[in-house]
Amino acid sequence: MLNYTRISKYYRGMDGVRLAADLYLPQIKEKVPAIMYAGRGTRRERFEEMKGVLQKLLENGYALVLPDLRGIGASFGRNDGFHSRTEAKDLKILMEEMAGEPWCSGSFGMLGGSNNGFIQDLTAAERPAPLRAVIPCDCHPDFYYQDYPNGASRHIEFIHGAPPEPVGTPVDADTDKTLLEEAQRDHVTNLGFLGQYFPNMHRDTVNPKFGCAPQRDISIWERMDSIRYSDIKYYKNGAWYDPGAAGAVYAYKVFDGKLLIGPWRHCEMYHCNDKPSDLPNSVFPWEEEYVRFFDYALKGIENGCFTEPPVRYYTRGEERGREWKYAADLPLDSQVVSSLYLSQEKSGTIDSCYDGSLLECEEQNPSVIKYRMNRDIRLYGPMGTLDRRIEGGFFEESRKCLTFTTAAFEKPVEITGIPTLELDVTSECRDGLFLAVLEEVYPDGSTCFLTEGAMRASHAKYGRHRAYMSMGLPYHPGLSDDLAKLDSQTPLHLDFTLEALSQLVQAKSRLRLSVFCAEKMYQQPECIGDKNPVIGLHTGGSVLKLPVIAANVTEFQGTLSVEGMSGPGMLYVFKRAVYVYLGEKWHRYPCTQVYPLDKETIIYKTKNFDVIKKTAGSQVTVTAHGMAEFKLCASMPERKKFAAGRPWLHPHRHWYNKTSVRDIDFQDQWVATVPVEKCQEGFPDAGPYNTMDLMLNLKLPQKGKAPYPCIVGIHGHGGDYDCFERLTGRILDEGYAMAAVDYRATPPNRWPGLMYDVKGAIRFLKAHAAEYGIDMERIGIMGGSCGGHLSAFIAATNGEPDTEGDIGGNTSYNSRIKAAAIYFPWTDALGFGEDIFHQYPGQIERVMNSDGPFAPPGYMFDYSGEGKGLASLKAHMNEPEYQDILQRAIDISPVSHVTENSAPSVIVHGIYECGIQIPMNQSVRFFEKLTQKGVKALLLCNNEGFFGEDPEIQKAVADFMKNRV
Repeated sequence: MLNYTRISKYYRGMDGVRLAADLYLPQIKEKVPAIMYAGRGTRRERFEEMKGVLQKLLENGYALVLPDLRGIGASFGRNDGFHSRTEAKDLKILMEEMAGEPWCSGSFGMLGGSNNGFIQDLTAAERPAPLRAVIPCDCHPDFYYQDYPNGASRHIEFIHGAPPEPVGTPVDADTDKTLLEEAQRDHVTNLGFLGQYFPNMHRDTVNPKFGCAPQRDISIWERMDSIRYSDIKYYKNGAWYDPGAAGAVYAYKVFDGKLLIGPWRHCEMYHCNDKPSDLPNSVFPWEEEYVRFFDYALKGIENGCFTEPPVRYYTRGEERGREWKYAADLPLDSQVVSSLYLSQEKSGTIDSCYDGSLLECEEQNPSVIKYRMNRDIRLYGPMGTLDRRIEGGFFEESRKCLTFTTAAFEKPVEITGIPTLELDVTSECRDGLFLAVLEEVYPDGSTCFLTEGAMRASHAKYGRHRAYMSMGLPYHPGLSDDLAKLDSQTPLHLDFTLEALSQLVQAKSRLRLSVFCAEKMYQQPECIGDKNPVIGLHTGGSVLKLPVIAANVTEFQGTLSVEGMSGPGMLYVFKRAVYVYLGEKWHRYPCTQVYPLDKETIIYKTKNFDVIKKTAGSQVTVTAHGMAEFKLCASMPERKKFAAGRPWLHPHRHWYNKTSVRDIDFQDQWVATVPVEKCQEGFPDAGPYNTMDLMLNLKLPQKGKAPYPCIVGIHGHGGDYDCFERLTGRILDEGYAMAAVDYRATPPNRWPGLMYDVKGAIRFLKAHAAEYGIDMERIGIMGGSCGGHLSAFIAATNGEPDTEGDIGGNTSYNSRIKAAAIYFPWTDALGFGEDIFHQYPGQIERVMNSDGPFAPPGYMFDYSGEGKGLASLKAHMNEPEYQDILQRAIDISPVSHVTENSAPSVIVHGIYECGIQIPMNQSVRFFEKLTQKGVKALLLCNNEGFFGEDPEIQKAVADFMKNRV
């Protein structure tokens, strides 16, 4: 028999509003942590809907707090629709007051799905001191995207058939319901369920009822740091058939913690154990999992919750019994973004408006396929996007669409992640919707819905968001002052995400993409009116990109011996970490790096032991010796390999100059995978990656013969190894190979990791020189800005063993070079601010860009944040306790490492108002040091233009490198 006491009373909210709350106390003597379950429903209604897990929590020594939010049930005040920051602040005050009551241990957790999950995110963003853990389920952190994906409006005023909100229950002291009736009078002015929103909103559209833009002001999407840098444990629950499936992934990527995502509809997880499903093994012991999570986060019980792999997901179509899988991160380790090009070639599989094909190679003779918008297409059922599992398939509706179908696959295809679709389109109207559905087509012609996506054409312009960057995906902010226009002549390029999925497409099946421009649930842009415009879909650049999982084995079973523990167990090998389940306990060993030893062998290095993974045909073997002893084997699954595929980390870098280099001879060469640091709060973070695949591209010249001399390009901040450096064309024309390498950026990473990355890439090139046809004795480097700093450092140290590191292995080689071309580098951290001050007198804000507490140099040597930075260091540099910090600042400065063995260098800089904020005297300082040590150096400067773009300087740089490399 469950024994508890329920107390119902009023508490005060942020503006003094009275909030009714039920407090359930287990009948135990010690202080207990509390779980709050808040949302739009009344408190008693919510208790009944989650009674099973709530009672289980009571049984396990947790108090429960179920409040009525303002404007709901017995609480006073007005409710403004689908939650507000005011409600979150109410809950913060409620927690902080209750945490001091005699029964409470001072710790709170939260749970719930849909709006009950959304309010958790809002509350966590307010950082209540007692809040330690949340489990939001099926709620997108970007509420705008959930209702307006890529700007396409599918807003609903209410859910069809939803009952009216109940009156609620009075608190204990309100025996005659006087207070309840008074509260109900406040509710007369409540807005509807989604009262803040209306059709065809932009992200920054102001709702005149509030005088603010609810999509920006309420949602946590643009203030995710408030949770990311809190101490709140975050466990995101999602469902592949929920409208926020991708949102679950984004939340996990930014907030870290844990992710569970299963084959359910919206909030169906809560009923997966008591309702039959046609999907095998779709049950999950989520109630026990919730207790386990809260036991760890609120009671400090070490139960393996955070030492097991953090991602658990279900793959539909997988072999029975293997549907549930672990992962250390998303995207998955072996994801390859595989391209299928939309083609005019007939597939012969469907009688649609246009029966095209999906090809693995780009169409040689692109065409324009015309399509008149058809409004009579229905995708969703009565529950709209809350039920994205389209059980009847889309076959009949797809006949009203443009369709593109693959050939039958000879092997299974695993798709896990977030696909993207790129369309080049024209139209009779300046705006329009573009919708897509992806299906599996079985051998008998029947279909299975996989996923869908949508975009409003006017939202085609790119923006940046760390969640999308972390997955290598295009992001569109959808702001009203930054809109694109369609026309009938020039194609507009659309590049948008489809919803997340995990599906094993069977051998002999096909994939079909349906493209259309209207659906019953979507609202058309205002300019469309009652017209049904003709659109043109241009093949050639139109392509579907799928997150295909290449054949890989990460799970092994057998006898293990690890750090004194022995017995039967499980081993999970990922780039982020190695996980061992042994003796009914989880053990986690983070990887310091992972790299290929040869084409069949991969080394997973941890601080405790190394795992060697070797593939021979279909057999995969993992071995370890020393602190771990095991030899385990598994079979490689059969998977199709597509002709066109790239590694996952390729967001569209619209802010970076697009390279003109094509037909790269050696593309996506994997050097190593390295851990990425968590960024310090207050600094820009390009993307919250947990690991980074260090890759390189190598382009060989058309003239001359191998072995070729090689120039290694080092991109600036914000670039990647697809960004070949300036002068690439000229260098290739001179008979030199050109490589482009990658490194961990600062922020979030600190020195010396990024330097080790580039030196590891140079050693990698030397180790593979014979394979690539390059001359390992004739290597030069070139880089600008951040790449200039690295180029200067590598030139200064020039193969010095103490600065090599071991990234990527190949330690029998070194990173010594023949010459360096260094563009606008910073070279002396301690002189950085002084040089800016002299170049820009009186402009203190520019000085603070180098010497301030949130400037990159201080971050690089780990002295940053409030009260820190170079200015602070220089003010204290003679004090004994600052000497270690001072030495770190000296160590990151290339001028400190110049010797007579440094590489000859041509340095390019200038004085001109352009995007480069590094003062020219930083180059002068490096030039002077090289001169003092007798090292050949050339200093080239220009004005009235971007540094180094003058033809005279380009020729001088090319000649300098040609004469020395």
